[in-house]
Amino acid sequence: MNDIRDRYDTFDPATVDHSMRWRWSMRRDGDEHARLDLVLGAGEDPDKTLEERLKAALGAGWEPDCRRHEPTVRLPYGAPSSPARARILDELEHLLEAAGVRHACCVQAFPTGWLHIAMVLVDRLCRWAAEGDECTLDDVKEKYGTLRVHVYGSARVQDLADWCEEQSVARCMATGREGRTRDTGWVLTLSDAAYALHQRDRQTVERMMYPPREKADG
Repeated sequence: MNDIRDRYDTFDPATVDHSMRWRWSMRRDGDEHARLDLVLGAGEDPDKTLEERLKAALGAGWEPDCRRHEPTVRLPYGAPSSPARARILDELEHLLEAAGVRHACCVQAFPTGWLHIAMVLVDRLCRWAAEGDECTLDDVKEKYGTLRVHVYGSARVQDLADWCEEQSVARCMATGREGRTRDTGWVLTLSDAAYALHQRDRQTVERMMYPPREKADG
C-alpha cells in the first residue's frame, strides 16, 4: 500500500484504527435534554445485565433509545484529488485480486471523497486473506448518502464493513471533507462548499465524485 501513499497523498491506511465499540443510549420521555450514553471499550460486547441495572437505577420515565456499533476513532477528513481516483481504484482492485479476494471489481464503486475508506478496507482484507480468512466483496454502493459494503467472511470482516459505513457518515462524497446529507433529488453527503457548487453546477460535482476515465489512445 505504500506506493499508493507515496504517489497520491500522505494517508497511510496501515496506521488507521479500525476498531469498533458499542454505544447504548437511554432517554427520558418528555425531556429532550435528558440522555445517558454508555460507551463500551473497543471490542467489548454489550452487557445486558449492566443495561438492566442502569435502567432500574434511573427509574420511571427512562427508556432505551438505541444501541449503536460505531468506530472507536473517527477517520480524519480528507481525500486524494479527483484525477487520482481511477489510478488508486485500479491499484486497489489489483491488490485484492492478488490477495485472492473475490469480486475485487466492486471496489471501483467508491466515490473520490471516500477513497481513504476504500484504502483501509483493502489494506485489511488483503492482510486478513493472507492470514487465512475467506474474504468476498459482494457489493459496494452508496445509499441515502452513506456507504454500504456487503461482504462475506469472518466476524472481523463483518465489523470492518460496519466501520466503513459509519466512517462515510458526514464525509463529503466529492472532497472527503466534513459534510451532511443533502436532498438534491438524490440524497448525497456533501460539504457546504460542494453543496453550494452542486446548486450552481451539478455536473461538476458529479465529475468530482465519479470522474470519467480517460479514453485510451486509438
